[in-house]
Amino acid sequence: MKNILIFITFFTTLSINAQIWEVGNPITVCKGDPVTITSPINNATNYLWSTGDITQTITVTPLVNTTYTVTVLHQGNIIVDSSKVYILTVDAGENDTICGGETVFFVASGGLFYNWYPTEGLSNTSSFYTSVTTDTNVTYYCDITSAGPNIIYNGDFQLGNTGFISQYTYNSTSLWNESTYMVGESPQTYHANFLPCPDHTTGTGKQMIVNGAVTPNRTVWQQTIQIVPNTNYIFSCWVQNVVTDGNVAQLQFMINGSLIGPVFFCSDTVCNWTKFYTLWNSTSSSNAIISIVNQNVGGGGNDFALDDIFFSELKICTDSVSVFIENPVMDLGPDTTICEGQFINIQPSESYNEYYWSTGATTSSIMVVSQGFYWCQGTNNSDCIAVDTIFVNFKPQPRLEITSSKNPICEGETVELYVESSTSPLFLLWDNGLLGDTIRVKPSETTLYTVYGNALDCLDTTDFEIEVIPHQTIYLGEDDFLCTGEERFFNLDSLNGTFLWSTDELTNSITITEPGFYWVFIDDRGCTLSDTIEYKECSEIKVPNIFTPNNDNINDYFVPITKGIDTLIISVFDRWGKKVFQTEDFETGWDGKIGGSLAPEGQYYWYIYYIENKSGNIRLERQLHGSLILAR
Repeated sequence: MKNILIFITFFTTLSINAQIWEVGNPITVCKGDPVTITSPINNATNYLWSTGDITQTITVTPLVNTTYTVTVLHQGNIIVDSSKVYILTVDAGENDTICGGETVFFVASGGLFYNWYPTEGLSNTSSFYTSVTTDTNVTYYCDITSAGPNIIYNGDFQLGNTGFISQYTYNSTSLWNESTYMVGESPQTYHANFLPCPDHTTGTGKQMIVNGAVTPNRTVWQQTIQIVPNTNYIFSCWVQNVVTDGNVAQLQFMINGSLIGPVFFCSDTVCNWTKFYTLWNSTSSSNAIISIVNQNVGGGGNDFALDDIFFSELKICTDSVSVFIENPVMDLGPDTTICEGQFINIQPSESYNEYYWSTGATTSSIMVVSQGFYWCQGTNNSDCIAVDTIFVNFKPQPRLEITSSKNPICEGETVELYVESSTSPLFLLWDNGLLGDTIRVKPSETTLYTVYGNALDCLDTTDFEIEVIPHQTIYLGEDDFLCTGEERFFNLDSLNGTFLWSTDELTNSITITEPGFYWVFIDDRGCTLSDTIEYKECSEIKVPNIFTPNNDNINDYFVPITKGIDTLIISVFDRWGKKVFQTEDFETGWDGKIGGSLAPEGQYYWYIYYIENKSGNIRLERQLHGSLILAR
């Protein structure tokens, strides 16, 4: 499941508005509530509703979503208008009959917010799920706040970049620049560093993918919608982080230019959709400009995706649920103590249709020959259950069992030994002189431990062996250089355990033929060891004998081709021995210019000093020289 993080803006107390509506607007009502729909055209010649009514106003009680259409003849013109009535169905749960003292659970449905009353005895008064443990008949009511249909156009972005505006720049091919967005499927399509996170709606559809800005209150998404005055609404969206970066998106809802609710932070888990919402009352407004704006002013990161933006009217619908109680009683008598070896017959003082004992017996009585708690469950004519428990005590005979916090253990580790006994109080003595039911030991080799127990002169003894896995060491050697055609062989068959090399090989030996960073991890039943070694490339150098610095992006620089070289100095001289170029940056080279001006074509001489790296950690100073041709 995806995590849901919720923010609530508190506003005017939720209440059901008068159910009188002008035709033309969508209408949301609770199931079973009547709604009155009226035509705004007065003194028309004729009214004809889809229900067959011919009055200006109709009152209906639909049980399913229904569209009502009126045709009006006014001043010779025929005018047709309609409203769709959306039905909110809520349920506080099923009535139930329980035995006194039992717990009954209510599971309400159909809403976003729940308010149960009366509150006495309820485990939770503001959740869809609650329970009560009661001995009396009681009825509970639940005010269930539900959302109507989504009035946002293209809130799931499946229609693409349409139906909304943004202060961000739309770019259908690349999101490398900040303050840009794209409506598409995979974020990685538009930025190589973004992950291929799926959309929220279907997992295969479109989403709004954003490379965040650093300007506060900059509009990411905005739409203008028609609303009903003095009505409560919910505004929500889903957001996910699309790049591995600690600077996550910080967004905030805005309506009609006013920030609503707190700033909400996108989850730092990549590709994890999180839901945010706020509540709002429209007061006298009939239109709303609803926005999601940026509040992150930090550079880097702040790359995210939006999906399933939702804005809907809220209604409170009420339902009730009742609990009915039955209270049978059972009595097995007081707790009792007998000597070990004796028995006692237990029988409840009342009669029941069915019996079930803790021993599994289904008779009206049982015989007890061992110590313990015994309970009986009796079912009466109404299938209500009565239960009672009795404790029968015996003089104890200890039975000892040793367990450990870990076994086997690695050499040098400490382990705890625990004693469990069937009786108490108990005196425990270990063979190493320690006392108590828990001891800490640090054996250097596999060792057998024995414990002696005494409970009211009843004795028992048991032992337990701790296996010690010997310590092992590993050394792959010092880091070195590995030249082309060379290889290194590692054989660790003297070590025990399972092997995992950085090459994914699982054997105790491998052969290395290429430079790189290598490691091995050995696990001997939980005792682990590892080592690493690095082999770098040996030095190679190739020097060209001609270059053409004519700005055609082909062979424009005199630069040697190197591998495995970390120190290098290049010097270039003209035919008279004058130095015209020198650099230690062997990736840049000479551009064919002297003092910023083009050097004459012809023959030049070069001298190269570098450090050569060879196998055996050998580093040698080398000098090369030669000539080259500069031609344009």
